[in-house]
Amino acid sequence: MPKSIINNYIRINKMTAFMKYATTLDEQVEILKNRGLVINDEDKAKEVLIDIGYYRFGAYLFPFEKKYPMDRYAPAWKTIESMTIGNIRALYNNLKKPDVQADIAQHYGVAKI
Repeated sequence: MPKSIINNYIRINKMTAFMKYATTLDEQVEILKNRGLVINDEDKAKEVLIDIGYYRFGAYLFPFEKKYPMDRYAPAWKTIESMTIGNIRALYNNLKKPDVQADIAQHYGVAKI
């Protein structure tokens, strides 16, 4: 077998080993709960995830992560226990306001887009 075919086979198999599969809204809510986010109303949480999107929503959780620098077997991230999905939704909505965006742009010395 030519070397290029073997290399392609290895490359393709490595890519499939790290494939992520789509998750349902129920699974996404469960993942967020397991990571420490307080969710009192699962239907409302699903609405938020439909509106914002799971990955964009996750980006707003970064400032509220607990860090585990010394424990290599700790979860990748866990949120502060008192953080709710409503808190993150409010943060998301506030950051969309033009006056808040202008303040942030001015603080960092960049032109507002």
